[in-house]
Amino acid sequence: MSLFKSTLRNLFLALLPMMPLAVSAAPVEQLFSASVNTQAEQEQQLRSALAQVMVKVSGRREILDHPAYNTVLDNASLLLAPAAAPDRIAFDPLALTKLMNSLDMPVMPEDRPELLVWLVSGQGIDARLIEPSSDTYRQLHASAAERGLPLRDPLLDLTDQLALEPSQAANFAQEPVLQASARYGSDAVLVGHLKEGDADWMLISDGAQVTLNSALEPVDLRRMVDQVANSLFGVEEISAGKRSLPLQPVEVGEYLPSGEEIEVQGLDSAAAYLMMSGWLSQQPGVTRVLTAGRTGNGLKLIVELDGTGPSLSSLLAGDSRIMELNSGVYSWVGPQALARPAQDDAATGETEEKQDGTE
Repeated sequence: MSLFKSTLRNLFLALLPMMPLAVSAAPVEQLFSASVNTQAEQEQQLRSALAQVMVKVSGRREILDHPAYNTVLDNASLLLAPAAAPDRIAFDPLALTKLMNSLDMPVMPEDRPELLVWLVSGQGIDARLIEPSSDTYRQLHASAAERGLPLRDPLLDLTDQLALEPSQAANFAQEPVLQASARYGSDAVLVGHLKEGDADWMLISDGAQVTLNSALEPVDLRRMVDQVANSLFGVEEISAGKRSLPLQPVEVGEYLPSGEEIEVQGLDSAAAYLMMSGWLSQQPGVTRVLTAGRTGNGLKLIVELDGTGPSLSSLLAGDSRIMELNSGVYSWVGPQALARPAQDDAATGETEEKQDGTE
């Protein structure tokens, strides 16, 4: 029997390269939506969902400390999209990524490096591969989902069992692990050797091998997954203890840059905000356009000027899409205003013709 198993195993190893199940890079499920507590206040639900989505979209937890995070937060309600379930909040992918790009915030491609995870316990003849239905696998999936990192479980079918001995996985034997992983086509492989209370980890990516150690509590597994995600995403390592659960968004008002503050009404959609702020940020002398919070009827914008161009009031007065209501208060009329001068001219011409005819 042992000889038969050895022969069969060698045959499978020879056939493995011809039996791929996937290709590199994988899309992230529900990248632009997040689950929320429906019992919480609506504003808190929106804050929580935006924080979760921006971490996934950027691939970085520290995105919540970005100076422009408040600007996205202030416009969160304008970025909403229909959600698939009542306990989820979704954001429009194009509107959110365009806004983040305009604010020089990092946005990762939707296709991310895929991580294949093998878990093993025990040593020697007592070693065994752990089923993907285990609590540890579930915790790893939850932590990876927070970062927008696609995780893949092995099938642990006959092919896997013949390709990888549990003792080889427990000993971090790189060659057998890579041979067994080849059929999945994942970009990186993580092997976890679970012990009593802690685990050793081996990450194989781009031909390099890194070893880690962590406890098995959810918060410790979360930190370990963060380290792996940082490595795969090319993100600078976060020093130990800098972050703790739960992560909270930056409060509105904590970051207020210098500049002229105006109120703009009528920005009732993400497209309107992007059009108006995009136009304004391209004007001579304007270095940045940020939001400083909501008012009852509009948004407060902070416009930073370097003094090389016209005054802010002159810039705003020169565009027919913007109407001044009061000192420092404006209304965004929209693109349709561009057609008004021609209509007015036509109306004036008709009046003149009538007057000429009367004479």
